[in-house]
Amino acid sequence: MGPSFNRLIIDTSSEHTVMGLAQGCKVLASHIALHANQLSQSLMPTLQSLLSEAGLKLNQLDEIAVGIGPGSYTGTRVGVAIAKSLHFALKKPSLTGFCSLLAFIPRLEGQFACVMPSKTGDFYLLKGVRSEGRLTCSQSTLIDVNALIEELKGTDILIGKPLHEVQAKFADLALQWSLPAPSLDPILAYLEAPEQAGANPRLDLIYLHKP
Repeated sequence: MGPSFNRLIIDTSSEHTVMGLAQGCKVLASHIALHANQLSQSLMPTLQSLLSEAGLKLNQLDEIAVGIGPGSYTGTRVGVAIAKSLHFALKKPSLTGFCSLLAFIPRLEGQFACVMPSKTGDFYLLKGVRSEGRLTCSQSTLIDVNALIEELKGTDILIGKPLHEVQAKFADLALQWSLPAPSLDPILAYLEAPEQAGANPRLDLIYLHKP
């Protein structure tokens, strides 16, 4: 992506609204805050405020990137609906979905794994590597606890969401779990990776834990 590539990032799958405008690798304006289940009323005013802060207009967007979960079905659906509506109305921007767990990947370098329990009793896993500012990851479908334990071997950074629930489920393994505050940085690092250029996946929602 060139330095003048304008991107809107939206994620509403968790208890936080994560929204920002970026130009290339630079964040121009951002908003990360608890939404208190007021997404339908707050998202568009927040977007207008961010556009004003960044000095951009909607028709200057080149891409809309939206989190597709896992997380709350209702919350995720609101963000995706807004992204699809803007994409349809503006016609120009590409539309890209990303795993919402990306927002919780810390700036630390090394191999990471982000784990979220599902309603089925299995686990959603996002694994990857962060090195020299570049973030690459591979996503798996739901896996059971035995397969997950094997996947976690050799991992440098473990993220659990919700943190206390994940810690309780793996208490016998003495693993060091954390849950960083959500951030635009890992999402942007992922979207800016060369292999993501032109990506336009289907926006199939992943909603694997209770709202």
